[in-house]
Amino acid sequence: MKISVFGLGYVGAVTAKPAGGNRPLIDTKMPHVASVLCSELKSALGDRGLVLLAQQCATIAELADHVTSEHRVIDINGWPELRRLPSHYESFCW
Repeated sequence: MKISVFGLGYVGAVTAKPAGGNRPLIDTKMPHVASVLCSELKSALGDRGLVLLAQQCATIAELADHVTSEHRVIDINGWPELRRLPSHYESFCW
């Protein structure tokens, strides 16, 4: 199983290194997290699998370019437009 994390404030534009205000926290409290950070959405999503969306760190159009029917999207944030993606959609906790 591959785990990847993509999100604003977590990665830099060029490298998958922690950046921004979260960097000190990740470096000191969660150094293991750096190994799963992805700087590219396509790489984070892969070809199939579970996608947990808790923040709007990409647009629907960007997600639509990479999410397929092989993905299962779980919406934790209440982003109903995610239903338009070609994946299996479920909402959770909202």
